[in-house]
Amino acid sequence: MSNIQSTAKQFINAATKHGINVPDAITTAIASNPREQLRSHLDGTPTINEAIHAALNAGKNPATDKQVQAAITARNIWQGAGDLDALHDRRISGAFRDSWDQIIEAVNTIFAPAAETFTDAHQVLASKHLDHNDAEAIRRAGDTALTAWAAALGAEETLGAIPAMLTAAHVTANPAAYGNMRRIYWTVLPNLDTWNGNEQPKITDLWAVLDTDATLTLARTAGEAQQRAQLVHKEQQLANEARAAANKKGGFGEGVATVRYLGADGKERTIDARGNIRNYIPGTTAELPPNMVNL
Repeated sequence: MSNIQSTAKQFINAATKHGINVPDAITTAIASNPREQLRSHLDGTPTINEAIHAALNAGKNPATDKQVQAAITARNIWQGAGDLDALHDRRISGAFRDSWDQIIEAVNTIFAPAAETFTDAHQVLASKHLDHNDAEAIRRAGDTALTAWAAALGAEETLGAIPAMLTAAHVTANPAAYGNMRRIYWTVLPNLDTWNGNEQPKITDLWAVLDTDATLTLARTAGEAQQRAQLVHKEQQLANEARAAANKKGGFGEGVATVRYLGADGKERTIDARGNIRNYIPGTTAELPPNMVNL
């Protein structure tokens, strides 16, 4: 099985597990495996040696025997069918590209309700000043908090499965992007950017995401996903420039923990000597956790 076929099946298996309807064009493309179709037609055809042996035993001339001719034809077809797997891969990739809008719509049928459920649960727990990790406190708080928390756990599992699902779909649709899939994540992550040293987006805790008043959204088009990625890239550039400017002026001196700068979306942020970016909230001392920026 090729990489394309493998990633396509990863998407289908994940989609099926979560009750997502796979577009018909994709299931048709995968089922229409030309090598398997050829095998179904040629299975049972004797080898040339077998056909010749049978013809001679029957007292027939192998040069004119139909079974020998069929065996020769079958061998030539198999020898000339080396591109069938590549053809199958191209068909599958094309089906994923042509169905991309349908894929996003299908994924959104589970993303939207899961995001709403998770957001509602976050609000319930926040209103009662409950930590989502404190199961005992949530149980003591009563049915409303417990019901919301239980629903959130299921929603969180669904939301957590979507990035890998769409990554598999993206790799299948665009094989050349394999190994460089950073942009695909912006089709599923919320309006929140987190960073590590390699400028890779990183979400570790959706509860913390909502603590920033971010909204969980699904990019509906490639253009929207690209716009998010570009905004994030610009944010990192601006932050690095602010840090470089601070270092040029003598660095982060004693008592100067962070440097303030204007972010890509016009919001004021801070960056420290290690490159951690935080929201800056004018008039308060409140900042988001390190490396967590609500765009």
